[in-house]
Amino acid sequence: MTKNYLVVYNFILAPYKNPANGGSAVPLTWQLKDANGGLIVDMSSLIRLKSYYRPTNGACTTDTTGLEGVPLYSPATGATGGSDFRIIQSSSSYRFNWASPSVAGCYTIEWQLKDNSGSGPEHVVLNQNLLKRASVELK
Repeated sequence: MTKNYLVVYNFILAPYKNPANGGSAVPLTWQLKDANGGLIVDMSSLIRLKSYYRPTNGACTTDTTGLEGVPLYSPATGATGGSDFRIIQSSSSYRFNWASPSVAGCYTIEWQLKDNSGSGPEHVVLNQNLLKRASVELK
């Protein structure tokens, strides 16, 4: 007998500098909790991290419609472009130090966690609503 189930993490993103200076490190820190409130500390929980650029024309939003995502992290390649990803043991949290581009504008950062991925190397998104997003304005 086969049973399917869906894992949903409680994703808690800590406040981050926004707006930030283009070309600087932008630390993004988060925690993951299970359904019982227990902290999850597992580097393999992050499947993919991407950024999407949009010129600033008012408020930054997390809409990625029609935009091409730039990979920031994947388990196969690690962090790209001078960024780094690690676990902070003292707070059971994750930290991605994004080496942001120098181009001013609105960037949507998109997390794909293991909670909505199929198996295999492609990790196809099964439920777009489970992707976590945040906007960062670079000046």
